[in-house]
Amino acid sequence: MNTKCLNFTCPLCKVEYEIFLKEIPYLMFMDCPHCHEHLSCFEGQIRIAKEELLAEIKTAKSYSDVKTTILKYDNIDKKHSIDLSDKSISYDDVINLKIDLQLCETVEDVLKVINGNNKK
Repeated sequence: MNTKCLNFTCPLCKVEYEIFLKEIPYLMFMDCPHCHEHLSCFEGQIRIAKEELLAEIKTAKSYSDVKTTILKYDNIDKKHSIDLSDKSISYDDVINLKIDLQLCETVEDVLKVINGNNKK
């Protein structure tokens, strides 16, 4: 039996997976085995599948309807996302944040770290 391998990383928990299929469909829904988030794979791209997206795709009549719906939700997600590409976050920044969070004893301490008020 000839199988194809779909390698993907969950966009939420970042765990990597391999799925072996007879053929890779142009649209597939699955749950991440690690974090249980609903995922979709459309044209080889993995994305989080929101309930609204699933409901609209169920009513799609053609490939073109599915593509239009997915592109619409991609554009909505881009409007609500934060672009960090122009920010420079160094490895040291990440390490310092981890250290600061590990030193927190209360929720208030965590909020201070997040808001940048962790100077004692």
